[in-house]
Amino acid sequence: MLDPKRIILKNSMIVKGAFYESNQTHEDSSAISRRMGEQLKSKTTKIKSFVVNFKQNLLDVVKPGSKLSPKDILMVIEDEITSTTNAFDDESLSVLRKLSNQSPRSGYLGNVDRIEVIYHGDKVDMSPSLKQLADRSDRQTADVCKSSGKPVISGSVNDDYRVSGVPLSLDKAEIKFYITIETPAGVGDKIINFSQMKSVIGEVMEYKMTTESGEEIDLVFGFRSILNRIVNSPLIIGTTTTLLNVIAKEAVKIYKG
Repeated sequence: MLDPKRIILKNSMIVKGAFYESNQTHEDSSAISRRMGEQLKSKTTKIKSFVVNFKQNLLDVVKPGSKLSPKDILMVIEDEITSTTNAFDDESLSVLRKLSNQSPRSGYLGNVDRIEVIYHGDKVDMSPSLKQLADRSDRQTADVCKSSGKPVISGSVNDDYRVSGVPLSLDKAEIKFYITIETPAGVGDKIINFSQMKSVIGEVMEYKMTTESGEEIDLVFGFRSILNRIVNSPLIIGTTTTLLNVIAKEAVKIYKG
């Protein structure tokens, strides 16, 4: 706190909790309500990666900012023979395209934050749709480099670059979709109760637990866990916060006459 250059941040929320000894609170674990789990959502970015040839055409590529469901198609990858040949009539070519198309799906419920293209080779050899995607990716990468004061780079790499352990061959590109999803707090996640009690969520209650007065309980923690650590602050925090809530309600009633 004495260092003015240091950043101190504490995220917290106030919930109605109960001290209760059960399997829920074994070994300092906690139980939370489904409602509390939703309030403790965190954003996680998942990456979907696909390798394509330079000559393959990309159709119906999703745009950054698009909202996706798990079954939504990210793009249609068209084989080189069906995207460049003129040897078939329209009907035959349509059937051939349906057979050769690859349509990877998102697999997640979230938003597309960015599409990045990493390529090995010259962009002039790319299909028009792939080159357009690569140019946009390079512009975004350059903007990020300039804004952070770093040397400008592009998505161009050599065969030292690997995708899942396999070198990226010449005239091939990796397309990476960055999909951000919201994940509620669940079993196995860590939380801190009362500013100091580290705990692991052992159960997300799919049922309602209430006080005698009918107030819904969002957190269950063991009183034995507090005694073992020889601290009194959880009791002070709990009683003081409850008292302040009562006082606030009474003060509003007085103010409104």
